[in-house]
Amino acid sequence: RSDDNGLDGLDRNPNIYYAYMEYNRDALRAYLDEYAYLNGFYDDLLGRYNFTTDYNHDYPFYNSSDCANFVSQCMNICGMPMNDRWHAYSTDVLLPLDHNERFDVTRSWSIVQRQYRYLVRSDYCAEVIIVDGQDVINGNLENIIEEYNIQVGDILFMDKWSDDVLNHATIISMIDDGMIYRS
Repeated sequence: RSDDNGLDGLDRNPNIYYAYMEYNRDALRAYLDEYAYLNGFYDDLLGRYNFTTDYNHDYPFYNSSDCANFVSQCMNICGMPMNDRWHAYSTDVLLPLDHNERFDVTRSWSIVQRQYRYLVRSDYCAEVIIVDGQDVINGNLENIIEEYNIQVGDILFMDKWSDDVLNHATIISMIDDGMIYRS
């Protein structure tokens, strides 16, 4: 564990803060109820869904690639404090050209691979579980949930295209009858 300033030479990575925190899964449920189910619309001009109205304006928002940012918001709401290596601090920009100019955002907050690396190197990640897609296909998901005590608020990183590159982050929003639901 770290000393009072959050850093010491004995940490696995002295550039990352380590601190005890209570991970408040109830706060997460309330946050998901408010922000996980955005009411977007299909924007013909952009050729994609646009969710620019119902997001939490206290954080940045990336319309087409917001997954790591949303997971970071959820972890912050659950009690994980921002620090020099992982944050989306509000700035003093008075009249930004767009909403995101109001924030100083680290890559570990907003980019999937950087977020994964940050969490694995910090004490905030209790365990990394690699699940074989075949286990899911064969219906072993219920056993995996039980064996690893997977619960609401746990983070999932995915390699959606099977190219050994993490390209999606999501948070477990519900577990019901052996099924995992994510936001």
